Amino acid sequence: MLIEHGNANQKDSANQQSYIPENAKPNEQKTERDDFEVSVSVIMPTYNRPDMLVTAVRSVLAQTFRSFEIIVVNDCGMDVGGILMGLDTENRITYVRHGKNRGLGAARNTGIRLARGKYIAYLDDDDVFYPNHLETLVSYLKVTGGDVAYSDAHQAHQVMEHQAYVTKSRRVLYSFDFDYDRILYENFIPVLCIVHKKECIDKVGFFDETLHTHEDWELWIRMSRRYRFEHVKMVTSEFTTRGDGSQMTSSRINSFVETTKRIYETHKALVATRPDLQTQQQRTLEARVRWGTGSAVAELSSLKTFMDEVIHLVEQSDIAKALALYDQQRPGFHTDDPSLAKFDVLIGSIRSKVQASKV
Repeated sequence: MLIEHGNANQKDSANQQSYIPENAKPNEQKTERDDFEVSVSVIMPTYNRPDMLVTAVRSVLAQTFRSFEIIVVNDCGMDVGGILMGLDTENRITYVRHGKNRGLGAARNTGIRLARGKYIAYLDDDDVFYPNHLETLVSYLKVTGGDVAYSDAHQAHQVMEHQAYVTKSRRVLYSFDFDYDRILYENFIPVLCIVHKKECIDKVGFFDETLHTHEDWELWIRMSRRYRFEHVKMVTSEFTTRGDGSQMTSSRINSFVETTKRIYETHKALVATRPDLQTQQQRTLEARVRWGTGSAVAELSSLKTFMDEVIHLVEQSDIAKALALYDQQRPGFHTDDPSLAKFDVLIGSIRSKVQASKV
């Protein structure tokens, strides 16, 4: 059954303490769905990408774990109600429309407030879950009694061919056990990888709707101060990137820099006695500023120096320092240079051999 929530007459200003906007729940046509058991609520914001939305929704409908609902939040884009009605053969989709464009944070918050599941999962409209995604993470949380778990995701690199985007390669860009220090200076968990108990939001608050980017990272910081994050080392989802600039406008790059500054300022108390983390924050910020100004030549020169230093340590058999240097500096490079992709594969192979030797 499709439940369409009409005009979301919500104030855009957020409560700065709890990040909960006033009058947050949309006016709705209430329809009882108590006969449908829900363990997981998948929150899916969308904005003017109907073809991708269909692929994303179908990836959730294909899950091996069947106790879920999908809450699609249209952030004042073109209407997709008819599309969703055609997909909703099992009465799993709730469709919400914002009366004005309010951003990812607000869209996710709207979905969370309507969620009936014990667990919350996230999927943007240009990404997909693999069939075992929910089963893998929910089963892990049920067995361990944990609150937050995340898996790995493929980064699917797409290029335009014959007026259509085609996936040319897939690789795992992020696969790190949770580091409670590292999260204070950079994000290393794509939002689609996370599943957490809904009650976590009750304790730490909702997404900060005043952040135009990095709203997920900021929430993970707050959540990580109260809950343990568990890493399930399995690839269970996929997010897309494109090298033609269609996803990353100059305004969005600038937003990355500004929201990074704001997040550091908001949580400065957490690093007040940690000069090492303050240094890491400064390095991360400088890398983003450098990339945002378009200094690609300087970026590539710095990249070569970085790779040469890591390789030198490997050749000296100082593998621990090589991996530490890689983990420290790799997130600062955002180029699509093919040599970096090969370098990532090499380091991944070295890391795997080290881990295997410890078993």
